[in-house]
Amino acid sequence: TCTSTTVISNSSGSNTSVFTLTVSVASNAANSVTNSVAVSGGNEATANNGNNSATDPTTTIAAPPNVVLVKSCPAPANCTTAAQLPGTDITFKIEFTNSGGQSAANLRIVDGIPANMDYKIGTAAVNSGIGFTIAFSSDYDPLNPTAATWTYTPVSAGGGASAGYDRLVKAVRWSASAAIPNTSPNNTGDVSFVARIR
Repeated sequence: TCTSTTVISNSSGSNTSVFTLTVSVASNAANSVTNSVAVSGGNEATANNGNNSATDPTTTIAAPPNVVLVKSCPAPANCTTAAQLPGTDITFKIEFTNSGGQSAANLRIVDGIPANMDYKIGTAAVNSGIGFTIAFSSDYDPLNPTAATWTYTPVSAGGGASAGYDRLVKAVRWSASAAIPNTSPNNTGDVSFVARIR
């Protein structure tokens, strides 16, 4: 609100005042916002006040997606605080959250199986309101991840592993079947799998 007690002249060249406001666009702003202004007072006759307001529609572009990943080892409970022995099943979990200004399209999460571990058949899982497809690679190389193929099907005792495990699985990939929104509840979820230490 700007208030003035100064008389505004009606003579040419001195009857204009300019007010400039600078604002920031919030990351959750709507696609279109309208700035409105109104003036009153000055002893203006009622018959002249039909033009005492104006609007300025503005198109905004939301901030980009911002997907944050947090990896953990929820089982066994002492996974990160104590040495684990061969034969132990380890659960790896990756939580994802899109806290950006837009939905995150084509999200893919890839997690390599650690060296000297065998993937446990049937444990690759998703906890999300968005659907995911799960794929496996037998040739994944963390130094050249784009060269990996994702057509391998895990088999019990694959590559000489114990029954119920597959040593040939080098990585698991989760691909979202829809965009991950930036609003609750479906902007967050997690993926996981189990592997055994050899």
